[in-house]
Amino acid sequence: MKRTEPVRWCRTGGVDTFHRIKVGRETTRDLITEYRKAKERNRSEAASEMKEYVRERNKITVEAKKVRKKGMESVAKKAIEVMKETQGRKGGGKKKEEVEGGETSVFRKLKVHNM
Repeated sequence: MKRTEPVRWCRTGGVDTFHRIKVGRETTRDLITEYRKAKERNRSEAASEMKEYVRERNKITVEAKKVRKKGMESVAKKAIEVMKETQGRKGGGKKKEEVEGGETSVFRKLKVHNM
C-alpha cells in the first residue's frame, strides 16, 4: 500500500494527493459569467413559478367561495366530482369496492339526499 507524506494543513491527504492546477483568467472569467447567468435564470424562473402558483391558488379560492355560497349540497357534489377526477387520474381500472351504477362505497357515503 502506497502512503503519502502527511501535510499539517490537510486532514485527508498529503504531498502526493494534493496537486495544484493552474487555471487561466479567461476560464475563471467564463465560469463566473456562466454562474451569474445561471443564477439570474434561476431567479426569474422562481419568480414566474411563484406568480403562476398565486394565480392558481386564487382561482381555487374563488371557486371554493362560489361552491360554499350555494350550501352543503353543493359542497358534497363538488367533493364527489373531485374524488371522481382523482380516481380517474390514479389508474382508471375497476376498484374492489366498486358497486353497480359506477359509484364506489366512498361516493355512497358522501352522497347527499335529493341530489
